[in-house]
Amino acid sequence: MKLISIRKMKKRITVPANVKMGRICAIWLFCIALQAISIPILAQSAQITLRLKNVTVEEVLTSIENQTEYRFLYNKDIVDVSRIVSITVKNERMTLVLDKLFKGEGVSYTIEKRQIVLNKVSSQPQDNKQPVKVTGKVVDESGEVLPGVTVTIEGATQGTITGIDGNYQLQVPEGSTLKFTSIGYTTYTQKITRPMTLNVTMKEDSKQLDEVVVVGYGTTTRKNLTTSIATVKTEKISRAATSNMSQMLLGRAAGLEATLTSPQPGGAVDLSIRGAGTPIFIVDGVMMPSTSLEVGNGNQVMPNSINRSGLAGLNPADIESIEVLKDASASIYGIGAANGVVLITTKKGTETRPQITYEGNYSIVKNYPYLEPLSGEEYMNVANIFNKENYLFTNGMYPYGDKPFDNKWVPQFSPQQIAAAQTTDWLDCVLKDGSINNHNITITGGSKLLKYYLSGNYYKQEGTVENSAMERYALRTNISSQLLPFLKLTAIVNVNENEYTNSTSGGGGGGNGYDAIQSALTYPSYLPIRGEDGKPTLYSNYPNPAEMIKVSDRTKTSGYYLNFAADVDIIKDMLSFRLMYGINKENANRNLYIPSD
Repeated sequence: MKLISIRKMKKRITVPANVKMGRICAIWLFCIALQAISIPILAQSAQITLRLKNVTVEEVLTSIENQTEYRFLYNKDIVDVSRIVSITVKNERMTLVLDKLFKGEGVSYTIEKRQIVLNKVSSQPQDNKQPVKVTGKVVDESGEVLPGVTVTIEGATQGTITGIDGNYQLQVPEGSTLKFTSIGYTTYTQKITRPMTLNVTMKEDSKQLDEVVVVGYGTTTRKNLTTSIATVKTEKISRAATSNMSQMLLGRAAGLEATLTSPQPGGAVDLSIRGAGTPIFIVDGVMMPSTSLEVGNGNQVMPNSINRSGLAGLNPADIESIEVLKDASASIYGIGAANGVVLITTKKGTETRPQITYEGNYSIVKNYPYLEPLSGEEYMNVANIFNKENYLFTNGMYPYGDKPFDNKWVPQFSPQQIAAAQTTDWLDCVLKDGSINNHNITITGGSKLLKYYLSGNYYKQEGTVENSAMERYALRTNISSQLLPFLKLTAIVNVNENEYTNSTSGGGGGGNGYDAIQSALTYPSYLPIRGEDGKPTLYSNYPNPAEMIKVSDRTKTSGYYLNFAADVDIIKDMLSFRLMYGINKENANRNLYIPSD
């Protein structure tokens, strides 16, 4: 081998100033041009692998975002992302995946830096109107660009949204009207009669800016805020199938990550503000526990199968608003608020005549198509293949060694057994259709001196796994009295009783070892539920799924919450203080019975 030595040499070259500046400008322009074309090239080279079945287009887009550096920008009113699709690709270019995903749907896309803007392709204009091209930029009153502004054709479904640089482009029928809408800004309209460049300045909506926001030290208007607070208005959320407050926050606030960690009735939702730990919860000014009270969860006797959210006794229909405090606005609650604060404000009486309101709904819950286990015959054939491969490997025979096959292997299942095989659908033994029954009645009203709010709630959810259910009775009152011009007293009482049927599908533990669903997916399909002797069949150390669901595990919780407050105006509209006392008490009782068989 010949070694070659390479030395790094330095040499200074002096270039005339005009030549040097010319080269620098040329290099600078080349870099700009290279950057302009690098994004589309990167998009062309991005490789996507997907294997998704019966999912929404939105879930497909999320999977693409997780595999690339791109983010999608679209308006759900323009682009249908709830469409159910199935897509399977392996190491495919992203642009080809998008072409396949939106083929025949009239959806186009443009790539702007790291964002992909989805638009609805304008249909053929009606009444023989010629299409005209409209382009422009949307900014606010200070001249800052506004991305994500919805641009639609009035009376039609065609439209687009502005990109990260505020620019838009759209083909519209001649004589039609363009409408620009964005949250926090007033709607802008413009009639189009010819091809044009239309730059739009959006004005702030004063009504939204005057919205009252709850903060740690009281209330203020949104225009006076200098901290980061996200507000969730519950009247915009369907509460038909919502069992607790945490479920209302799924996908509802910027910077708040809400993850459903348990699908059981009343299942837990993990909340995280800007990636931090669990925030604290403040209900009407009083700190409340963020987790549920469970008895014997995870010890050596009780199965570790319970994972439910806290505040289960608070009826979601009684919540007026939820504020998520993300930074300095939470500091009033001390070091415990390091992970942020979720402020919950419940409904109160209004200065109106007595009003009685009833809301009721019934929902049906179905499981997604689950994994399809092998039939009895298929299971036996696969078991024979595995058994033979294991025999070859153990004895060092081809292809796992140099020895030839000795023809001494005996199948685990004979052809006669395979021909007579039966199939037991173990998943059918543990899964079922669920339902949700929710009823609310409220009485509210009052005068200047006395305001009252009373509510009653009955909620029952049957889970989609056998032996899983939740039933709640809740009663709440909120009464406030203006005793003196400077003194107001408020009393809030919440009483609840919850009963849970604990499913054994949430995890092994104690003497069970495996849960019902895990056993149903593992148990051989050729085995019957009961043998010829009438006893449950056994397989290794897995419990019989059909017998597993006979485990009786019930939890009953009851509790009450009291909140008394006195508001004193020292100097009206300038200086006031609040004296508050609150208490939350919970009791839980759990009964478990495991049959001997």
